[in-house]
Amino acid sequence: MADEDDVPGWSRSKFPYWITQHDPCETREVVLQSVVQDAHCAARASIVATVAV
Repeated sequence: MADEDDVPGWSRSKFPYWITQHDPCETREVVLQSVVQDAHCAARASIVATVAV
């Protein structure tokens, strides 16, 4: 993953509604249920699930 500063057009200030849900996790990190996160809520891996229909 690229650092926030390395993504063209990205600005944390454009998303002030990403409030802290539980320290240190923000809303955007809490809703990423298919992502494995470390103790600081940083994404570390993606979980791929297979859904039977």
